[in-house]
Amino acid sequence: MRITANHLTVLRIISLPIPCILLYGGLPSNVVALLLFAGLGFTDYLDGVLARRHGTTAFGTLFDPIADKIFITVI
Repeated sequence: MRITANHLTVLRIISLPIPCILLYGGLPSNVVALLLFAGLGFTDYLDGVLARRHGTTAFGTLFDPIADKIFITVI
């Protein structure tokens, strides 16, 4: 199965609560939350690369900006 930009968008939306919950822990969990936020930010970059390479979809056109707004709001 090939990973598409839409898969990364859905992964980003579903995974955002995990680092948010980790922020309420101690220092080790805060470091893990920081690494997860960085990884989710990198998936946004990969999402854009894949969308340019394979073309955009109606789903991606609608949900990628929503995922970006949720990500920025959570941070």
